[in-house]
Amino acid sequence: MVLENLAKLLDIYSASGFAPLRSLWLKKAHALNSHVCITTSDGITHEGTFTDIGLDGSIVLKSGEDTLKLDYGSML
Repeated sequence: MVLENLAKLLDIYSASGFAPLRSLWLKKAHALNSHVCITTSDGITHEGTFTDIGLDGSIVLKSGEDTLKLDYGSML
């Protein structure tokens, strides 16, 4: 079942790129528009509102007037 779902997602990606997968991801994003803390592997913690998933797959945080794009990290 997992491999079948992965194969479907890979087919979508191959045919249409990342945009349709991003839309699906945003529909299921648990903490969208919530305050989150993301700790990167170098131990730096970033806090802000999880506002979007970038076109490159990054997590977009809004913190005050700043917008930060993170490519990796553990979200708490």
